[in-house]
Amino acid sequence: MTMEEALTAVQKIADAWNAFSQAMENAAQALQNLFRCLGERDEFWPKRNGIPPKKYGMSLHRQVRPSPSRYRFVPMAPRNRPYQRRSF
Repeated sequence: MTMEEALTAVQKIADAWNAFSQAMENAAQALQNLFRCLGERDEFWPKRNGIPPKKYGMSLHRQVRPSPSRYRFVPMAPRNRPYQRRSF
């Protein structure tokens, strides 16, 4: 394989990669436009901005879960014992 053949092969690979990346970019843009239009349509979300939280009971969905109590026992350090100097 000569240098020119290698360069043409590399150029073909680069062109194919650029075409693939352009196609993926177009597909991503189409999906973004689709979901943006779905989110902005009022027939899908008729009461999106009109109902306050009190109306649909968001405060009722909140649950306070009690956390387990922490371990609070702290043992007393023994004092005035024989050979206490070596334990510290």
